[in-house]
Amino acid sequence: AERGLVDTDKNNFAPRVGLAWSLTPRTVVRTGYGVSYVHWNRVGSSYLTLNPPFTVYGTALNIPTLPGFRTTQQGIPAGFADPQNYDPTVAVIQYMPRDTKTASVQSWFLSVQRELMKNFLVDVAYVGNSSNNLVLMNDLNQAFPNPPGQTLPSNFRRPIRNRASIVGIMPWGFSRYNGLQVKLERRSAAGLYFLNSFTWSRTIDNGSQNLDGGPSEGGNDVPSVQNIYDLNADRGLSAYDRKFVNVTSIVYELPLLKRNRFLGGWQLTAIGNVRSGIPITLTHTPGLANEVSPLISVVGRNQSRANVSGNPLLPEGQRGPDAYLDRTKVSAPTAQQPFGNSGRNTLLGPAFWQVDLGVHKTFGITERLRLQFRAESFNALNRTNFGVPDGNISNPTFGTFRRTFDPRQFQSALKFLF
Repeated sequence: AERGLVDTDKNNFAPRVGLAWSLTPRTVVRTGYGVSYVHWNRVGSSYLTLNPPFTVYGTALNIPTLPGFRTTQQGIPAGFADPQNYDPTVAVIQYMPRDTKTASVQSWFLSVQRELMKNFLVDVAYVGNSSNNLVLMNDLNQAFPNPPGQTLPSNFRRPIRNRASIVGIMPWGFSRYNGLQVKLERRSAAGLYFLNSFTWSRTIDNGSQNLDGGPSEGGNDVPSVQNIYDLNADRGLSAYDRKFVNVTSIVYELPLLKRNRFLGGWQLTAIGNVRSGIPITLTHTPGLANEVSPLISVVGRNQSRANVSGNPLLPEGQRGPDAYLDRTKVSAPTAQQPFGNSGRNTLLGPAFWQVDLGVHKTFGITERLRLQFRAESFNALNRTNFGVPDGNISNPTFGTFRRTFDPRQFQSALKFLF
């Protein structure tokens, strides 16, 4: 058995334990467990300095057609950000609990590795992790829903009436990951190398990274809860969840003229990438009567989800770039019940797959000097891979795709090695 323990630095204490057993000459079992703690919170350490009296904000609507318009030459009016002009009903306050709990991540795995035959290896593993006390940012002065028959703006419905938004930097977030990972590898022999990696997993959380507006692949997720009084309603698939991921890699050395110094030695590569679609959250843009908190730039926002009645996905035969979601099955909530009944990331966009190809050749000049030529094609079959459709019912582009991944691309290079 092999054991390792303790990896520390000034910000993290991360004890880890790993074990490995050789059951037979061809079979190895490995397992491990680790805990990490995050003691440093950039959001909490910097945003608190934005509070009065350290920082005083001044806001003005400067439009040429309105009275009081000021030109650039006139500049900012005197006393614009004077502390005496501070208005707590307009300014946003940042808040972080004094006893905020430290975020922690527990990770574990169990794998069985076996040699099937000469040069062939299979590895089957269960991998999991659990994170708690992750940072979420939300308006702690979230307004109550409008009473029946009323359409008051959010500032008139707040629990603390003499304050605007109070952005709480709260340890409310969590995530859970469980995955099956299978690897089949043919070690390089006779000029051929093969590797196939497959993952079947699920990631559950109640919010993405706190300052992230959604995954880079174009998802609709917002990193804050819909209703701070009902955190469980935001438990759902993570914005970065991909149920199935399969990557196949092949490297093949062409046998043609292999011993010829200049004509031989060419190497072909291929990578096939297939994965499940991106999660979609159905949302709407609330009006003044519906919103429980105005948009607060990057320091927190409520996610206003839509109501659904039936399956919002169009039948498979009717889906296309300009129609993926059924608008008739989605509606905006009312001012009296502003919290939509649809969950976070309840739908999936189309699957992604592409093939990348490459050809490489290294020319030996001397014993120490080499010249390498590379030509590569990404998305070689030029497949159109869509991101996610617009999930906001308030937009005219709802249910349509307005973003794709990169089309076919070529690149070549010469590399001098010495």
